Amino acid sequence: MKKFVVLFVATFTLSFTVNAVEQKAPVKKYTQEKWNKEMKDREKDSWVVDFKLDAPGLCSGVVLFALVDKDPVEYFKADLKKSKQFLLETADLEDNRHRAVQSSWNSVFETVSGRDVFYLENIATNKHAPSHSHGSNRSGKLWLVTKAMGCHDENMCWSIPLKVKKGKTIEVKLTDKNMVSNEKLEKIYDSIVK
Repeated sequence: MKKFVVLFVATFTLSFTVNAVEQKAPVKKYTQEKWNKEMKDREKDSWVVDFKLDAPGLCSGVVLFALVDKDPVEYFKADLKKSKQFLLETADLEDNRHRAVQSSWNSVFETVSGRDVFYLENIATNKHAPSHSHGSNRSGKLWLVTKAMGCHDENMCWSIPLKVKKGKTIEVKLTDKNMVSNEKLEKIYDSIVK
C-alpha cells in the first residue's frame, strides 16, 4: 500500500506541475482600429527615409550602408591619423594608398552594430531592385554612409547628411553624381599621411 500511495502522490504532483507550467498568459488581441491608431501614433513620433541606389558606374549590384550620428569623414581622418606610422612604413608597397583609403573609410562600420547595417540593390543593374525604407525616432544629425568598394581603380562610397523630421518621409537617391569622390578621399589621405 505504501508504494501505491507514494506513486499516486508523485504522479499527482507531477501532473499538477506540468499543467501549471502549460498555462500561458492570454495573448493581447488587436482590433484593426486599435492597430491603425497605434501605427499613426508611432508615425507622429518617428521619421522614415526611403533609400534608392541608382549608380550605373558601380561595379557591384549592392552596397552596404548604415546610419551614423557623426560625419563619416571625421571617422576617416581619425583612422588615418591612428594608422599614420604604419602607412608611412608601407607607403612603397603597390596599391597601398588605395587599400588604406578603403580600409580607413570603412572604419566607421566598427561603430555600428551588425543589425544596423543594411544593403541596397542597384536599380541600374536590376530594374526590380527594391528600395529600402528605414524609420526611427532617433534625433539629431544623421549621415547615411556606405562601405567603400574598389571599382575601376577607385574607391566608390557615399556619405549623405540626412535632414529628418518626425512624422515625415524623405527620399534619398544614391547616384554616381552624389558619391564621395576618390580625389577628395586621396587629398585627405595625402594631407594626413604625407
